[in-house]
Amino acid sequence: MSDPSPLVDLDDILVDGPVSPDTDGVDPERLAIRPPGPGLPESIGWMVLLFMAQMGTAIVVVAAYSVILVISGASVHGLQSVIESLDSTSMLWLFGGPNLLAFLLIIAVGLLRLRPAPFRQLNVSAPSGTQWLIFATAVLPLGLIADAMWQHGDDLWSKVVEQFPVLQLLDQSNVVAFMEQINGANLPSLLLLLAIVPAVGEEFVFRGLIGRGLVARWGVIAGVAITSVMFACMHMYPPHVWAVLPIGLVMHVVYLTTRSFWAPVAFHFINNGLAAVYASYGLTGTEGGETLPGWLTVVAPFYVILCCALLWKYRTRYVDDEGRDVSPGYCSVAPPDAVGPTRRRTVRSIPVMIVMGLILAVQVGVVARDLIVESGSAAEAGELHDADGGESSLRL
Repeated sequence: MSDPSPLVDLDDILVDGPVSPDTDGVDPERLAIRPPGPGLPESIGWMVLLFMAQMGTAIVVVAAYSVILVISGASVHGLQSVIESLDSTSMLWLFGGPNLLAFLLIIAVGLLRLRPAPFRQLNVSAPSGTQWLIFATAVLPLGLIADAMWQHGDDLWSKVVEQFPVLQLLDQSNVVAFMEQINGANLPSLLLLLAIVPAVGEEFVFRGLIGRGLVARWGVIAGVAITSVMFACMHMYPPHVWAVLPIGLVMHVVYLTTRSFWAPVAFHFINNGLAAVYASYGLTGTEGGETLPGWLTVVAPFYVILCCALLWKYRTRYVDDEGRDVSPGYCSVAPPDAVGPTRRRTVRSIPVMIVMGLILAVQVGVVARDLIVESGSAAEAGELHDADGGESSLRL
């Protein structure tokens, strides 16, 4: 199915409100439309606030737990050994729980920033079935790309640390070590703390809030690039930062083309959910994508690009009664304010849905087979998979 409506340049702005006759039908106050924020300085401030919230809640939770241990009779010198002896699920909640509290705080403050209509600005409309299937099939191939970038980045980082040992301090943020500690944790806890919380929290901050302002003010290319770099930098460990960068870029493309906050959230959840499932099976360091044929590592970038192109082709628009695109004059996912009724329109394709559905079914089958084979091998060997690959954890 093709879209019959012509493209309208972003400068062709439909306005509302009263008009004066000496401005050719346009209210002078509407001629200079100021794109929404945050701007770059405020965006950096949101990053700092998020980091402080995460560190602050972590310190408070660990301190409170330590106090409880001391009250119950544990010695101060034995606190570390007590914490290290925790089971994987308790360890997950002790160090992952604060992240939940931090994002609840940030989201509450962020919703105030998006007033008076935060959910309208985020655009909580649902993506179409065509869009769902397109971006869902891109998750696993994008993981292959991230894994390859991780491996090259980790090798390079090891050489850099050899020359500058002080940089070993950043190794404390290596998520692979944490994933080893929570191998075999309770699946609901893993899905909540590793998939749901980051998916909703990080997408709210980096796509819905920071990305909203930077894309509107800097344009699509620069805005998406800056937002994605900031998103990657929050992961701190340099190989992790490098590997997460393409994932941030693609998730922003998903957001802009679907004009639905739930689309990047779903993408993020599927991505992190895979890591959570593998960790629950005690298979950190393995991933469905790693068992695929080697040639797919080469094909994966082309497939991800194809998915982005398809998302653009089947993107969501807001149009007027005559089928013309309605725009506020800058790039935005929010429904536009315009004279007269506007409607949300997304081109759908049954053939694309069928093809993408088959591809997704194959990917699910590969992951299921990997879980069965790998978990069976681990049980027979009496040991868990090591985390050398790290692919299931680096994408968190």
